This record gives sequence, C-alpha cells and structure tokens, in this order.
Amino acid sequence: ADVDDRMAELFLEGGEITEEELHAAIRRATIKLQVFPTFCGSSLKYMGVQPVLDAVDLYLPSPLDIPPIKGLDGKGKEKSFPPDPDKPFVGLLFKIQSDKHEELGFVRIYSGTLKPSSRILSTRLNKKENITRLMKIQADRKLLIESASAGD
Repeated sequence: ADVDDRMAELFLEGGEITEEELHAAIRRATIKLQVFPTFCGSSLKYMGVQPVLDAVDLYLPSPLDIPPIKGLDGKGKEKSFPPDPDKPFVGLLFKIQSDKHEELGFVRIYSGTLKPSSRILSTRLNKKENITRLMKIQADRKLLIESASAGD
C-alpha cells in the first residue's frame, strides 16, 4: 500500500485483496524499482528453487516493459536500442570462461539477432570479432543453436 495507489485504496476501504491483485501490485512496484522481492533457498538441495522461478515469471519485467537499453553505437555516440530482433545486433558480453579447448563468451542480446559466422564490432576494443558458433548452456550441457535474438 505504501508504493501502490490501487493497493492503498483497497486497504483503506477495507476491501478484500485477491492474490492476483497482490501479484500485480508487486510486479508494478518491482518494475518501478520501488521494491525488490527476496527469496531464500538452496540450489544444492533444490529448496526454494520453484518459488524463485515463479517470481521471475510473476514480477520481473520483460524487455517490452522497460525502456530500451542505452549504449554506444559504432561511432561512440549514445543511442537507445529497442528489443527488436530485426534491428542491428547490440549485446553485452558479461563473462568469459576458459573451457578445456576454447574460451566461452556469455552475452546478453538487447537488440538484433546473432548467428554463427557473424562479425560484430566490439566498441571497447574498436575492432570486429568473429562469432564461430553459438551455444545455449544448460547446467553442464552445451547445445549448439542456429541463432539467438533480443532477450536471449
């Protein structure tokens, strides 16, 4: 009720608040960065994993719910990039991991589509990089994929 006017009205009127209304209010407040839902659990024993996954679905915004990401274009100028798979590729390489025979780069794709054999511009290094193959990592398995697009 402190962060959501609809909930405040229901609370002050003494009305019944349904579970759906409560989830919607938490989602609105989470998207506005007014609340941060927190959960406890242990992935080692799979305790609390399902509530966390349910909360991701219920409360976290999709790329369409938030403003487009802002970043630098190829010329170093700030620009916004909407989450559209048909636009030019924009992504953030957030982790590099050395594997047995290769280095794996983990990327979040904000706009566009990435395919094997693509050449992308690294704005940090100001040079083109080759993408040889794409994989989706699931636990200890690596699945080769043909493309990845905005939101992946």
